Amino acid sequence: MSRRHAAIQLLRLGSLSLGEFVTITGWPYKTARQTISRLLETGHIYYLGERPHGVYGAY
Repeated sequence: MSRRHAAIQLLRLGSLSLGEFVTITGWPYKTARQTISRLLETGHIYYLGERPHGVYGAY
């Protein structure tokens, strides 16, 4: 399973902050941030709230 696919599946279970996402996945912060950024750019996930206190979720 690719990181992108794993991230989408995880975020479909519920919205998470970046810190929560890093803790659950165990991925390095940089890897998690890059994966999230790519998924946001392609419209696979969304961001709710004000930076830096919002959460990410998947459709």
